[in-house]
Amino acid sequence: AKAVERKLKTGIIVEKDPIMTLDTLSNYYFEYQRTYFSQSTVATNISRYKIVSIYLGKKKAGKIDKKDMEMMVNQLKKSSKNYSNMYINHMIETVNKILNWGVMMEYIEYNSVANFKKMKVTKDNELNYLTIDDFNKLLSVVEDEQYQLFLMILFYTGIRCGEALAIQYHQINHQNRSILINAHMIAKGGVKREPSRKNNKNYRVYL
Repeated sequence: AKAVERKLKTGIIVEKDPIMTLDTLSNYYFEYQRTYFSQSTVATNISRYKIVSIYLGKKKAGKIDKKDMEMMVNQLKKSSKNYSNMYINHMIETVNKILNWGVMMEYIEYNSVANFKKMKVTKDNELNYLTIDDFNKLLSVVEDEQYQLFLMILFYTGIRCGEALAIQYHQINHQNRSILINAHMIAKGGVKREPSRKNNKNYRVYL
């Protein structure tokens, strides 16, 4: 009966498995996410999980404990890729999202690392930004007019690179000198335009 209930909730039917690995559980989790979340959100979560999988993927999902998490965090801190504390926290969150979902769907009994402490993130109150002089110096060394236009859109509107790359002519309102931001480009699994923003909230910028 529980398996049928899970099928109705997720479209996935899997019997409870006491030796299910985190890799296996994550596959079901991302299959579920593809139904209810945007493509870019799923792609981001999968890219983070690929790092998690190196350390925890083959472990039994229901048996992952504090020592396993500490091992992963220590390895990430030692990595030559110099992961920031914030990025490591994303890895911790990814593990918890998958395990919490597994508990909710009754694939595993419990998540013993639900309260695992995240790393401390120091917030720098001083903003680093380009001044108009810095920006003009940057433009002076860029010869291609298309790149100049792209940089100017980023600088004067503050929109994301992916949003700027997704701009099409119909989004531009010449009468009130504005651009509707309602799409973004993603470069995971091939470059493609996704007709929505990451947070699904469209807005207009004025020039």
